[in-house]
Amino acid sequence: MCFAHCTAALAQGKKEHAITSQLCLKCSDSCFSEACGKFPDDKQMADCAKSCRECAAACQAMVKAAGTT
Repeated sequence: MCFAHCTAALAQGKKEHAITSQLCLKCSDSCFSEACGKFPDDKQMADCAKSCRECAAACQAMVKAAGTT
């Protein structure tokens, strides 16, 4: 969903979404990236950043619970 949003933004000439559209394709990079958080006035991007932070926290908790660091 975020990739589609970023791609549409690129099509509208919003070149600043080039990086975030690529990050959406790389889940591991996206979940630990602050790139999406750089657009606080864009609800889709803010929601994406929030989801990424939550995903990263869940992954870190799972690793901690598994006893591996």
